[in-house]
Amino acid sequence: MTQEQETNIQKTVATGGSFVLISDEKTPEESLLAKEALLAALKNINVKTYKLPENSRALILEKWIGVLPSFEESSFLYSTSILIPKNKINLKEISYTEENGYVSIDINSSTERIKKEDIIFRHNPIRADFAFCFSRKDQSSSDETIFEELSEKISLPKRENIIFMEKGGRSIADKTFELIRVADSAGSYEETKIPSILLASLLVETDNLSGDLTAENLDLASALIKNGADKRTVRNALAKENNQSLNRLFGRALARMTINEPLKSVWSFLQYADFEKSGIMGGDYETIYKIITRIGNIVNSQKIIFLIWQDQQGNIRAGMNAKGNSETTTKLSARMVMEEKNGLLISGPYKNFSEAEIKIKDMLKEIL
Repeated sequence: MTQEQETNIQKTVATGGSFVLISDEKTPEESLLAKEALLAALKNINVKTYKLPENSRALILEKWIGVLPSFEESSFLYSTSILIPKNKINLKEISYTEENGYVSIDINSSTERIKKEDIIFRHNPIRADFAFCFSRKDQSSSDETIFEELSEKISLPKRENIIFMEKGGRSIADKTFELIRVADSAGSYEETKIPSILLASLLVETDNLSGDLTAENLDLASALIKNGADKRTVRNALAKENNQSLNRLFGRALARMTINEPLKSVWSFLQYADFEKSGIMGGDYETIYKIITRIGNIVNSQKIIFLIWQDQQGNIRAGMNAKGNSETTTKLSARMVMEEKNGLLISGPYKNFSEAEIKIKDMLKEIL
């Protein structure tokens, strides 16, 4: 967030402007929680706020019902204008009545009757002064397809007033907490459910802080608890989630793990059958990220970690996470066709596991 964006957020709050919070069906759980925290914070200071899709809370409500505030969902208002050419009629009166389940719009004029071909219907999207886009796992700020999908519902602000809440760097919870403190400078979010929602988001994203144990995340967790986060309720909600499937899959990856000292790398492999037997769908980048992160916590070194896996369609892909080796990562991603998804660098598809391993190792030999 830039200084200009911070100022514009405060101006929007002060002048009674409106915000829109955007996500989609692929937005990860931690981002949906952060979206709910920001929504609650803006409602708490009586700021006009829209969210799209309207039912996004339903995706996480069952698990987090004890954490999410129980306010009434605001319905999204749709506006339609009926345009009638002024040169066609001498308008005297417009009224409406209700009859037989219909709304009848009555137009009285002193000239000829209006023909249906003279009437134009125009759908007016809601206008927002500032937008927060809680991106899906594979979306970056350069991908604006989500805006195209929403163009009929909402008129978005200028580009500098759109903030993408992307994964990478600081946690989503930390970025959202910063936004809340900017919008609510009085700190009225304290002792509400907002700190609890942000703590839930942080623990989901970092796999209970085991996946990304940094000073920043520990400081954030401590600050949220000091501000009233109900850690017991959050823990109880997390405990309901069955992590046995992920643990089984991690065990399979661990059993196949090898360390290549000359190439300063760690390798593991998962077939689609491993996902099936563990009760997890293959090809989920969030799962791949968690497995690679857990391997990194065990290895506890500066090696690059590679996980090669087979997805549900039989495609072979490789995920890479560099731990303290950004120079090698940059060189490797520049030489290979790789895309960033969910904090990982992904390459493929390959014909088989051997092809993936050989190609990546050959490239590493050239770089190191």
